[in-house]
Amino acid sequence: MAPLTSYPSGHTAYRWYGLLVLSLICGIYIGTQINAVQTKINTTLSPSGAVVTERHLGRMTFTNPLIDIGATGSTNELLQQTKDAVAVAVTDLVKKEAITTLSVYYQDLETGNWFGVNEREQYIPASLMKVTLMTSYFKLAEYTPGLLERTIVYDGRHAEKANLPPAQRLALGKTYTIESLIEQLIIHSDNEARAILADYLTERVDEETHARLIRDSMTLIPADYELGDEYQVTPIDYAGVFRILYNATYLSETMSERALHLLSLSSYDSGIVNGLPADIITANKFGFNDNPNYVDGLQLHDCGIVYTEPNPYVICIMTKTTNVPAAQEAIASISELIYSHLYDE
Repeated sequence: MAPLTSYPSGHTAYRWYGLLVLSLICGIYIGTQINAVQTKINTTLSPSGAVVTERHLGRMTFTNPLIDIGATGSTNELLQQTKDAVAVAVTDLVKKEAITTLSVYYQDLETGNWFGVNEREQYIPASLMKVTLMTSYFKLAEYTPGLLERTIVYDGRHAEKANLPPAQRLALGKTYTIESLIEQLIIHSDNEARAILADYLTERVDEETHARLIRDSMTLIPADYELGDEYQVTPIDYAGVFRILYNATYLSETMSERALHLLSLSSYDSGIVNGLPADIITANKFGFNDNPNYVDGLQLHDCGIVYTEPNPYVICIMTKTTNVPAAQEAIASISELIYSHLYDE
């Protein structure tokens, strides 16, 4: 098979993938590459006084594509009351000591109105980054016909990364399409699928595309890259990934729909989803870090889009905890609180 090639001349679209693969393989490489590239993130004040962050893919010859605007809109009385209630709930949950840090970011995707509580606290993203691996493949698929139908035979090399029960795991020697591996990656948060897909891109993407992916990564998810493979993200920044998908500003409309549909099939329902009525559609992804080498220990996050009509909203809740069930309950309770204040008539 011919190798995957970079985008047609004039596009700077592949920057994200480099972050994910290299964070899995070599954080030092990321640090050296970032010094050689530039990103465009403009920060200004809106008339209401809110900080507005624009994310651009970077200057081409005549353009600098805008892919996301962070905080817009104004704070109305109901939103302020909801924020105050969430702030009290966060304080109460942290007092119970099972939750050491708790952050919340909410934004109405139609009006731009938003609020946050500790929304600029930094966290280890863990499996949240699987969303951007999926995004990288869907971007590649826009320019590589048949990519998602290509097949990979699982040789078992990543068996030690398995995080699923035997019935859900990939089978040794079985052939999988790239599309089916992406489904496994997003719906079940499969670490084996993640490693296979990351390896495939490492082996099939040319050097120029690698560099573009690294540059995109700094735009799609601003993070503390000086930490190498221990980089961190904030709830307010990570929420931008879902805005970018909702607004179809990075992927095409077709691929953005495809991505959010997969996220709506997520098997994880112990966080945000658990605080909502059963008939509400949610496109969400959780992240869980249990690496004992990290200073902050256990971390559990859940972020996504809640499809309330007529105004869906993005919500991102991140925690540092000593007890995972307590963190799940905390995320569900905050999700329920926001919904009940703003949408439960």
